[in-house]
Amino acid sequence: MKRIKTWKVFESHLELTQAQKKFLDKSTKGTWSVNSDNGFIDVDGNFNVVNSKEIIGTKGFNDIQFGQVSGNFLCKGNQLTSLKGAPSHVGGDFWCIDSQLTSLEGAPSHVGGDFWCFSNKLTSLKGAPSHVGGDFLCYLNQLISLEGLPSGIKDFHGDRNPVSEKVLNAIFEFIKLGADNKTATIKIIAEKNIALEDLILLIKGIGEYHLVADAIRKNPNSLGIINKLDKKHPELFAKLFPKRSEDLNIASDLGGYGF
Repeated sequence: MKRIKTWKVFESHLELTQAQKKFLDKSTKGTWSVNSDNGFIDVDGNFNVVNSKEIIGTKGFNDIQFGQVSGNFLCKGNQLTSLKGAPSHVGGDFWCIDSQLTSLEGAPSHVGGDFWCFSNKLTSLKGAPSHVGGDFLCYLNQLISLEGLPSGIKDFHGDRNPVSEKVLNAIFEFIKLGADNKTATIKIIAEKNIALEDLILLIKGIGEYHLVADAIRKNPNSLGIINKLDKKHPELFAKLFPKRSEDLNIASDLGGYGF
């Protein structure tokens, strides 16, 4: 590993500690340097930190702020509680797996390859990159929302979360395919045994209330679903069924028999 010392502007007030330099030398496959424009650490090559005693269980990356990484930035098994200091732009893959993250705030805005954030404690994907050029892996979390999921990803893997993978994949397909390809995605809402929690996530993930309402009306358990939504989620119910009494009567006529 070779270091390139290019920071003239920041040298007087941004001195890395010996421990930080050792950490960078150990983890960089290529060269690292301090960006003279902003003082961030740029990596030409790959950065790989696995089960590192320097950062295990901490907030961030040894108090280092990364900027641009041309290759992969792989962080595994470090039990991080924050992505503070993560690079803003990664040309290859980005991993932040096997940790204690409850939020993706601080993640790169651009990842050219895959984005892996599985085996954490995430309940949503808020803070995820706006661009991911490869696959998005977020299984083994506590996801109850896909808020923050970028639209341009190639594939999605979200099993072993509180909400079923089937529902998460349905929302992903809706996001990926767009409004013109919604039929297959909302068909799941008309399935007889859909769980209320899954239905709520689908409604929030899709957001097209009139389409969702039509699918609910076609569900064999329509009366039970509509009554449950009316009692437990009145604000959501009002968006779906603005003519409350009319929809309750329709559901009853369709023979819905409970949820």
